[in-house]
Amino acid sequence: MATMTLSELKADIDGIIRVSTTKFILPILMLFYLKHAIRTGNRVVPNSLVRSGYGETVCNLIKDHLHHNFNIGGQFNDTYISRLSSRHRFLRQVDQRTFAVQDDYAENAEILKDFLISRITARLDLRLGNLIILTRIMENDPELENKDVYERQLNEALQDKSSKRFRNFLEVGFDKKAKGFLALSYGFEVCMFSILKVFLAKFGCKLYRDSRTYAADKGGDISTNFGVVYQIKNYYLREET
Repeated sequence: MATMTLSELKADIDGIIRVSTTKFILPILMLFYLKHAIRTGNRVVPNSLVRSGYGETVCNLIKDHLHHNFNIGGQFNDTYISRLSSRHRFLRQVDQRTFAVQDDYAENAEILKDFLISRITARLDLRLGNLIILTRIMENDPELENKDVYERQLNEALQDKSSKRFRNFLEVGFDKKAKGFLALSYGFEVCMFSILKVFLAKFGCKLYRDSRTYAADKGGDISTNFGVVYQIKNYYLREET
């Protein structure tokens, strides 16, 4: 197998992060393997160590770099290990229960570890930056940059009795080309939940997000307190006269 350059390795990591829609499980696994190779000097990692190592990596990533736990650390499954071997060339299989980090990744482990952390952090900030800012406003964080601007925008939205700002917010979420955390992964699901929740609240109904569908389903599971479950599969927006 041909050796990849450092630029190619980084591009491969970028591609995996870009298509990760379920809690960044594969990038976190890659981060664990790289850290293990750096710490032990051993590129071979038995599967029995991966589950606990994955959980530890999630906790350290949240504590040391992200300072929030939004959209990070999905439920671990052994099949994710084989995906890093069969779908990607990050791992090579040694035997039925053991995989090793590919040589080119292991030789650049220190650089790629820092690169992975920076890319995961940047991607999550892009998706969820608005929520992080809102949390810091609510916590009255004195170190928040442009705090006065954000507080003014928040107050304007909350005091808008016409609901225009809320409707604009939802329209951005439906636009696949729009920027912002709503448009990047779960925009449609979040927006539909918001609309149904507000509408059904008028009738005394409560909605709860289940969010247990697979990424490939492109659906949203929403349960209620009156025995109905919604699964949103497709959407079409059009004007009718």
